Amino acid sequence: MERKPRVLVVDDEVYLREIIALDLERAGYTVLQAANGHEGLAVVRNEAVDLVVSDVRMPSSDGIELLGKIRSLDPGHPAFVFITAYSDISSNEALHLGAEAFLRKPIEKDELLEVVSQALIPREARWSRTSTDYDEARLIEDPSRDILGQERQGARQIVLGQGGMFLAIKADQPACYEIVQIDLTCPALKSGRLSGYGRVRWTRHEASEGLPAGAGIEFMWLEDVSRRDLVEFLAENKPTAYVPLGGEKA
Repeated sequence: MERKPRVLVVDDEVYLREIIALDLERAGYTVLQAANGHEGLAVVRNEAVDLVVSDVRMPSSDGIELLGKIRSLDPGHPAFVFITAYSDISSNEALHLGAEAFLRKPIEKDELLEVVSQALIPREARWSRTSTDYDEARLIEDPSRDILGQERQGARQIVLGQGGMFLAIKADQPACYEIVQIDLTCPALKSGRLSGYGRVRWTRHEASEGLPAGAGIEFMWLEDVSRRDLVEFLAENKPTAYVPLGGEKA
């Protein structure tokens, strides 16, 4: 019999934690529970956990601390989803720390189940799925050449993460949640190219505090060579971020 995915729910609010656990159990998941980050880390260290759903603000040890310790153990596993009722952390900061999603309380059951289902799909499998949603995607490519054949700005700056990338874009930026097609020079990959489709998770319209203007893009589908090269890059380099903020060295 195939093992059910195991989800750890971490929240100091017992009532909310049990509601989330019940919704997940009814959806077919095996659910573990913890009241704070210390308990949650102990579970991850001692149990096979596929996904952590954690509150951000908790006494004793909060969700941000928990995520940091989990990512120090393994940058890519288990998947991690934040839930919060406060403005403790922005979604782009959460993605940079290594979370895949960010849900605000009160949590809608359907949204929770959708996010959990998506987060549990192995990334390589996720990047090989095609969709008709990509048909009208805007193409983002390297800066075009002028009439003399000279590069106007050179290849775009790219910083790769476990599930997406930061891409430097100064003008005509895509909108949040827009699907875009990418065809880019990427020296970090063996083939030197990164081609496929992604969803924009956030944008930074102007450079700020040492971070360049650009967008955080989550990978949705990658061409075979790009997918192979990215999986190899992640295994060798082990970046912590799911989608980087962009201040890292490219």
